[in-house]
Amino acid sequence: MIDTLSVGGKAAAATGGSAAFWEQVREVGSCWIWEGSQRRRYGRFRDLAAHRYAYEHIRSEIPPGLELDHLCETPLCVNPWHLEPVTSAENIRRRSVNQTHCKHGHPLSGDNLYVWRGKMRVCRTCNRARVAEYAARKAGGR
Repeated sequence: MIDTLSVGGKAAAATGGSAAFWEQVREVGSCWIWEGSQRRRYGRFRDLAAHRYAYEHIRSEIPPGLELDHLCETPLCVNPWHLEPVTSAENIRRRSVNQTHCKHGHPLSGDNLYVWRGKMRVCRTCNRARVAEYAARKAGGR
């Protein structure tokens, strides 16, 4: 077991997994950044999420019903010590608590924050735009 990734040889033999996998990883600080193909912000290796591949080959199997949370909040990080198996609900809760802005850059605080059903943090600006767009589509369809 290793604590750091040797950038030169990628320590594939010591860690397990394919040499082809480790050739696509670069060490940046304590994160191991995936530089191969991506889909939806996450690395892909063959038909698997790259972080799942690394976790299962270095640490252990992911328990059924759990998913991996990136403790470093870097979706391309494949360092298995930055990953923790959690329920989907816990992963969403953690991500929501740390999120300061919506995907359009509006702040998720003060008067612009709406907490839906006590769980989901919603941007009021974006929600108003969605409602107006929906109303326009409905009016146009009559």
